[in-house]
Amino acid sequence: MECNAGDLVVFYTDGVIEAVNTQGEDFGSEELERVVALNAGETAERVVTAIFSAVGSHTGDLNAFDDQTVVAVRR
Repeated sequence: MECNAGDLVVFYTDGVIEAVNTQGEDFGSEELERVVALNAGETAERVVTAIFSAVGSHTGDLNAFDDQTVVAVRR
C-alpha cells in the first residue's frame, strides 16, 4: 500500500482497543476508527491526543491493565 501526501497512518497497541469501562465494555476498534475519522483533518499530534482523550473518557477512573501506545504519522 502506498501513502500519498496528506495521508494519515495510525499505529496502536491492543491495550487501546481493549481498554474497559466500569461495565466491562472494550473501547473497541469501531470507536477508535470513529475518533480517527472525526479528527482526520487535524495534525498527527492532535489525533493522538484525541484518541487518548476518548479512551480516558471511556475508562474513567479505572487503571489500564495493558500498555496503551498510539503513534500517528502524516505523510
